[in-house]
Amino acid sequence: MAGIGFTLRRMLHTEGLGGPMRAFGYAAVVSSGPWISSSVALAVLGYLSIFSSATADNRIFLALVSYAFAFSLIGVGVCQMVASRYLADRLYLGDTSALAPAYAQLLVPLLLVQVVVAGVFLHFVPLPPFAAIAATTLYALLNGTWLVMIFLSAAHDFRSITLAFAFGLAVSVVAGLFGETVGGLAGKLAGFTLGYLVTYLWLLSRLDREFGMPTEASPHLWAYFRDYWQLALTGFAYNLGIWIDKILFWYQPGPGETVSGLLRAAPVYDNAMFLAYLGIVPALALFLLKVETDFYDQYRGYFSAIADRDSLQGILAVKARIGDVLRQSLGLLLKVQGLLTLGLVIFTPELSEWLQVSWLSVFVFRAGVLGSFFHVLHLITLILLQYFDFRKEACLVALTFLVTNGLFTWLSFSGGLPAYGFGYAASSAVTLLIGLWLLDRSLNDLEFHIFMKQPLS
Repeated sequence: MAGIGFTLRRMLHTEGLGGPMRAFGYAAVVSSGPWISSSVALAVLGYLSIFSSATADNRIFLALVSYAFAFSLIGVGVCQMVASRYLADRLYLGDTSALAPAYAQLLVPLLLVQVVVAGVFLHFVPLPPFAAIAATTLYALLNGTWLVMIFLSAAHDFRSITLAFAFGLAVSVVAGLFGETVGGLAGKLAGFTLGYLVTYLWLLSRLDREFGMPTEASPHLWAYFRDYWQLALTGFAYNLGIWIDKILFWYQPGPGETVSGLLRAAPVYDNAMFLAYLGIVPALALFLLKVETDFYDQYRGYFSAIADRDSLQGILAVKARIGDVLRQSLGLLLKVQGLLTLGLVIFTPELSEWLQVSWLSVFVFRAGVLGSFFHVLHLITLILLQYFDFRKEACLVALTFLVTNGLFTWLSFSGGLPAYGFGYAASSAVTLLIGLWLLDRSLNDLEFHIFMKQPLS
């Protein structure tokens, strides 16, 4: 991803305001494109649904889309980081011909498993057949979209990626509204799904233009799951950790309520947290655009010093610069995200009124914004740990987030509405502290870990 950041950073130095604005916009789309487009589409459709009489269908629609996002991300999480490692290694070796076959090899078993999961779940949700087909198709498309975005990190065509999400968003809204008038719930789901089909096919064609269609299997891909099993566990645990609090709320009597069959929702919690997560988009864009690239300059310098057989003093001097850059970069993120978080907390009542969010969600929104502040920071520690191949430590961060988010959320139920969301906030804070401690400890012993991992021969 640092390569993307370098390409975007060059836009910052173009004359006028257009370059920096494009750079930040592209960074936001690359880091959070699916999340942004989905949030906007659901917000528009949800707002316009106020004027609809089919309240039950609207609740089913929103719940189905939430479930599709949650479990597609959790499923793709198993192969997300392993695929990223494989992609990085192939690009380092200049073997771009292996990327398209690897995508196909991952996509086919992933879709087979996920479609079966969707079919079993929807068997216990009374839906019209066409609505069930549309929901399953959306679920499959989301899996494919998450996966193709990993491989498209090698193609720096930000304009195409941005247009794909923008056009897909427009199609989702227009087709969803039209489909609702024609076919009710099934039509709305089909229209919404059509937008994601457009986005996915656009991204897939971009992958084809860049790397070609797969002609033979990639021989090394599956060995990566054996050699880097900790990455698979990290991706799965982290994505499940993001959603575990929502799942617990869905099935907790009180905040959770039955929508249809096994399909449940917790509107007071879901709506507030959904909006709170949007607050971290600027921090993710800033990390991709500036922080990661500044760090990567020193990172490459450090390993170049080792490869060039520099003296120990020279190597340690470069490592000291890595620490300085990290402190400065994290300080910048703290200022930017901290000010944004403070503003969101202060103006929560005004935002809730403007967005027509229930006043009950105000408590949750404030806790969610605070939790998101810690969340984006511990996500960055996870990324930095993986830069140095500290797989065990990164896995520990992900598992900490999963366990504490589940445990603290369950404990928060006893506190009632005022405590909702603070389980997630506390979990994110604890995970950040552990992540920073592991990162600091690992960097202190960096030379030991690097040289001990080298082969003896």
